[in-house]
Amino acid sequence: MFKIIDRYFLRELFLPFLVAVFALVLIGIADVIFSLMEYVVNRGISPLVLIKLLVYKIPAIIVLFLPIASLFSVMLVMFRMINDNEIQIYWTSGIIYERVLAPFFVFACMVVSLSFLLSEYVVPVTNYRSNTMIHRLILKESIPMIEENVFFKDTDDKYVYVKKVNKNRSDMQDILIYDVGGNAPKVISAKKAIWTDTYWQLIDGKTYNFEADGFLSFEAGFDEMKIKLSYDMDNNYMKLRNPKEMSSFQIRENIVSLKRAGLDPKAMMVEYYFKFSSSAVNLVFALLGVVFVLIFVKSSKDVWGIIFSIVGSLISIALLFFLSAYTRAMGIGGLFNPFLAAWFPLLFFLCILIFFWLYRRKTY
Repeated sequence: MFKIIDRYFLRELFLPFLVAVFALVLIGIADVIFSLMEYVVNRGISPLVLIKLLVYKIPAIIVLFLPIASLFSVMLVMFRMINDNEIQIYWTSGIIYERVLAPFFVFACMVVSLSFLLSEYVVPVTNYRSNTMIHRLILKESIPMIEENVFFKDTDDKYVYVKKVNKNRSDMQDILIYDVGGNAPKVISAKKAIWTDTYWQLIDGKTYNFEADGFLSFEAGFDEMKIKLSYDMDNNYMKLRNPKEMSSFQIRENIVSLKRAGLDPKAMMVEYYFKFSSSAVNLVFALLGVVFVLIFVKSSKDVWGIIFSIVGSLISIALLFFLSAYTRAMGIGGLFNPFLAAWFPLLFFLCILIFFWLYRRKTY
């Protein structure tokens, strides 16, 4: 009988979830079209390019709206079951209170798995390709997609840091190049650099050579220096990705590279842990829907209970996103442990949900 009930709940959840995802994705696509329409009208971008960009954006939009879709699909099913007195029938039939929660938990875990697979294997590639198209075909920037205040890898033994990028003049400020190949590391610093198709022209800088034991062996200044960096964006598009365009494995590689270069990887570590916590949000949101409906909705005619449950869920969503943004900023700034910065908001809300669940458990 339990297996029949589980299949029934999951079947009831499936269609509302798909409808919610489809509706929210349409809203997200409409927002993307609105932001890109200027380029279509003023810069002559073809509709084919626009369609291709929208296709690339869809996975990221799905991942963004999966938690909200899971929340409202769960609440919609709970509203219908309360309206048809199905929940009361289960309890009066001797099924324990927590057993009703089991299929919703399974459904939430399925959504978590879907979100993680998309964000790990699909979204990084599509994000990068869409951003590449925007920079190359739409913005037509001559400078590559270099993120400010982010280390990236040029070759297996060379790491580059750029503090400020001026894309209008195709130049950069405060550059550090760490070459850890060979027997001893080398460091090149420059106050300014100009990028061309084949090399970087470094201006007003210094070179440092170090011994194998880490002591400085040579230091010299220069007015100008040309250095070749590998920027084959088509064949090596993994090099210049930001964290939203990388999988957890690639972020972890960057963390190791930063540690090898003697740099603080806390900002990258925050992004690494958020890769996992952002998928786990779906679990919290789905359980949030169940708990709020059971707390506020007493019967099928309890209109105010339905309103309070919806409003309470929306407020909780806003608070969760605000708390996540706050802890992320604290983690990147070094004021919060990177792991706690990513997981504290979810653990905090999970404790609140357990408290409300136990409270409702006593009153039923």
